[in-house]
Amino acid sequence: MRCVISNRLKFLKKKASVFMAGRRKVSMVRWVASLVLLLPVTVIWAFFLGGHWQSFKVISRSMEPTLLVNDYLLMRGQGDYPSLVNKIVVLADPKGGFLPVVKRVAAGPFSKVRVFNGRVYIDDSEEAYPGAPIYRVPNQQWVLGEDELFVLGDNLQNSEDSIEWGPVKRDDVQGVIFFCYWPIDRIGRVE
Repeated sequence: MRCVISNRLKFLKKKASVFMAGRRKVSMVRWVASLVLLLPVTVIWAFFLGGHWQSFKVISRSMEPTLLVNDYLLMRGQGDYPSLVNKIVVLADPKGGFLPVVKRVAAGPFSKVRVFNGRVYIDDSEEAYPGAPIYRVPNQQWVLGEDELFVLGDNLQNSEDSIEWGPVKRDDVQGVIFFCYWPIDRIGRVE
């Protein structure tokens, strides 16, 4: 019995030495390079797992030319921003639809918004909000409350936004778009 165990141990040692002989030592440069590549991936993964970032896909033309259909975007929570004016936000569909919508915040709390002759004016400004005139809407006016926002699509001619719905609650904002990561030719910060 002792002889069988001894022969088995010799056999295992021989197999282990053959296995170890083909293995090379990892150089310090490769080890550091691996660590440098792994660290950002780990941080990004942690942001997703912690719920700080989410991925979002554009499905409408309402934000053209800033955002195009099938752009993949990163969104972070709205709590990081004291003011959301001029930020591109994702919000629950005000019409009660299942999919969220993406719009730009044109005016914040306590602002006055007026649509006159197809142009949008914020806080009695002489200069209209950028974009072509909108001929499909009547003249109207809103005064925003403490927790209300007025959102518009960058493509005013092809956007359902606060002009149809009225102001939206800040609590309806799910996050702020800050980065486009796909397609490759559109990678970059979103403003």
